[in-house]
Amino acid sequence: MSETSPLPTADPVATESAAASEAPVQVATPEIEIPKELWIDELNAAPFHELLERAEGLNVRINPEKTRHHIVFDLLRAYASRGAELFADGML
Repeated sequence: MSETSPLPTADPVATESAAASEAPVQVATPEIEIPKELWIDELNAAPFHELLERAEGLNVRINPEKTRHHIVFDLLRAYASRGAELFADGML
C-alpha cells in the first residue's frame, strides 16, 4: 500500500488578503482641457459624438433619454463650474 500526500489546501486568510490586495481596475478617461472662453454656438454646432466625448472627458453622466439640448446644457454647466466663461450671441 502506498502512502499519498494530502492535497494542499488553500489558507482562507491568505486567499482573502490576496483578493483584497487586488484593487478593481479603473479605466482613466482623458481630461478635456477647459477653455477660458466658450461660445454656446460652438457646442450647438458640434456633432453628437463630439458632445458625448466631451461629456466623458468632463465626467458628466449622460442619460440615454436626454435630448441633444439637455446634453449641451449639462456640458455648459460643467464648463461653467470649472471656470470657463460662457458667451452667447442673439437678440432679445
